[in-house]
Amino acid sequence: MHLSKFFIEYLIEHKKMIQREKEIFGKDYIDYDLVVCTKHGKWVHPNHYRRASTRLIARLELPKIPPKNLRHTHATYLISIGISPKIVQGRLGHAHIKTTLGTTVTCCLRCRRNWSELWTSWSIESDHSVTGCETVDISAFH
Repeated sequence: MHLSKFFIEYLIEHKKMIQREKEIFGKDYIDYDLVVCTKHGKWVHPNHYRRASTRLIARLELPKIPPKNLRHTHATYLISIGISPKIVQGRLGHAHIKTTLGTTVTCCLRCRRNWSELWTSWSIESDHSVTGCETVDISAFH
């Protein structure tokens, strides 16, 4: 898995913060070796994120958008800027490239018009390796 330098630096700082919390709470800290945890080391219930995001969305007066839509928007954006559909497939965890292209392309009117050209362009590539190193130039579809 590739992680950006920024994210790696963030994780290092986060680990230092967790180490400080372990020192502060001493024997009261429950160490489950989690990356995301409470200040006492326990796991964070998923509802916490839902409640926090709901409050933030309301405070910022943003429209309510289901998380799945954000996932599709992210994938569509990646494809629209020329990221290989194979790489996007890996990020989404789709078993088949057809699922990835069907999900992302249908979200984007601009891409929808050119679905068959994009699919043809991708399917005639000679290297469909798991590494996702092949590229599809979709700049012509913009």
